[in-house]
Amino acid sequence: MIIRVARRFTMQNTLGSASEALVKLPPFMEFYRPVIEMAERAVESTVNTTGVPWWLAISLLTVGIRASNFPMLFLQYKAMSPLALAMPSYRFLGEILKDSKASNWQKFSTIITSVRQINKSHNTNFTKAFTYVLLQVPQFITFIWSIRSLCARNNELKTGGTAWFVDLTQSDPTMILPLVSLGVTYFNLQRGITPENRDWLINKFKGVIQMWLIISLPITVQWPAGVFCYWVTNAIFTYFQSVLVTNPTIMSKINPNLQSDMMKIYGKSLEQDEAERLANLINTGMEGYIKAKEKDVEKIVGVYLKQQDELEKQYADYEAKVKSQNK
Repeated sequence: MIIRVARRFTMQNTLGSASEALVKLPPFMEFYRPVIEMAERAVESTVNTTGVPWWLAISLLTVGIRASNFPMLFLQYKAMSPLALAMPSYRFLGEILKDSKASNWQKFSTIITSVRQINKSHNTNFTKAFTYVLLQVPQFITFIWSIRSLCARNNELKTGGTAWFVDLTQSDPTMILPLVSLGVTYFNLQRGITPENRDWLINKFKGVIQMWLIISLPITVQWPAGVFCYWVTNAIFTYFQSVLVTNPTIMSKINPNLQSDMMKIYGKSLEQDEAERLANLINTGMEGYIKAKEKDVEKIVGVYLKQQDELEKQYADYEAKVKSQNK
């Protein structure tokens, strides 16, 4: 009932024509228009090449784009192991800089020097570790806007749907498509969150996204049905992808220690009192540390690494628990 009232209010208060609202980009996104137009041409080419209806062309292109990202996903999982090994060093660096009285420029210089040395020592690669995740947001935005634009300027989409959503340029009167899209996306974000890992930073971030999905529902139900041909397909693909990559047999060939690596990256750091003790030890000589050579940075970081025995035991216990649940 609330959603229907909000929907009616939005329709009555929309400024300008519906087509203009769908095509117009926010001013800060105008630079991105060539990419959106490229995505529009990709959808049109799929229809012209395959001869399938518009709704199916959008879904097929979605599957194709997501499948093409698989190599980056595998590279990301492989890159997690060296990144997990380097996390204690990154955390230690953050602790000793947090209470430092050094200038911002000195801190920045220390971060650049230390991170370079840590990456070299552990062979970490931020590009491999985060490219896949960071790519998903612009892909999502690109397809949402490009399909909205197509719905506004291409009349063929008026009969390009199927079942109860024949007209892809209009919003779904039953609201089934937006509810399914948001529901599956919410479930995908919730999947894998357990009492043991709900405090991880990445899972807290997922909670924020879930909240925004719910808040944005009165707005997304206004979108053309064509948009949800992409969104539903994308959400379902994400589900099956997560099932595939969490399969113990498959993960044993990609990264058998992925769960423990994730805990090291996103989970707990040193106990607070131990971290503060180390920070205080270093802080008294912070000025000297700022000017230290790379070999000195390695030596200081080594002090922190000696404190990891307890955490390693926690990682091992967590990994064993995950493996026993997957059997």
